[in-house]
Amino acid sequence: MNDAVGYIRCSHMDAPAMTRSIAVQSERIRLIAAMRSLRLYRVFIDIGGGCSVLSERERMLNCITCDNIDAVIVAGKDRLAREYSDYFRILGKLDALGIEFICADEEREALLDRHG
Repeated sequence: MNDAVGYIRCSHMDAPAMTRSIAVQSERIRLIAAMRSLRLYRVFIDIGGGCSVLSERERMLNCITCDNIDAVIVAGKDRLAREYSDYFRILGKLDALGIEFICADEEREALLDRHG
């Protein structure tokens, strides 16, 4: 079985909304991992603007570099990065490392297209 990590990002919001957002994103990531027979090694959660010295996204990128990770799963593309430049920089890094990027939204749409 291959290993994957999940990444969740939540914007500033009230506690109940943030809890729901994390739960929904987490469930979508876990579902895709199970459908793809991937072992979910860890889920990284960034809350707020990512202002910490080392954001969870950076920790996730360090993890995939050091550990034997085969895929990164996010609930939606917009959850990976706020800026297009960051988004494409991260995709380039994943591609260079041979790590698959999986977007749960796209997986769901492809599944619906295949099965009507």
